[in-house]
Formats: sequence, C-alpha cells, structure tokens
Amino acid sequence: MLFIRYHIPKAFYLLMLVVFSFSYVFDGQPLDLKKQELAKRYSKRADATEDLQEAMVVFFFGQTWSDK
Repeated sequence: MLFIRYHIPKAFYLLMLVVFSFSYVFDGQPLDLKKQELAKRYSKRADATEDLQEAMVVFFFGQTWSDK
C-alpha cells in the first residue's frame, strides 16, 4: 500500500529540485584574476596554433628543421 502513495513525496521532491535549483548569472566584466587567466589561455592557444601551422607545413610539404 505504501508504493501507491509514493508518487506524492516524489512529486514534492521534484518540485523542490526545480524551485531551489541554482542558476548562474553572467553579467558584467570578469574579475581581474579571471582576466589574467583568460589572457594566459589566449596566449597558449595562439602559441599552439602557430606550432600546429608549422607542424602541418612539415607534414604536408616535407620540410624539416635542417632545411630552413
């Protein structure tokens, strides 16, 4: 008989999950620490892109470091 009424607490539990769920709001500029971290990531991405371009040239066109 207990399993028949289980839907009531389950529905209440799901309702509370929806009501009390937290959401993030991103408005405004990022903090200074995050700006520094983003700058580091962008510079790493730029370096990796340059390295990838060099590797693609070597792979596709057969140039080596000694050829330069």
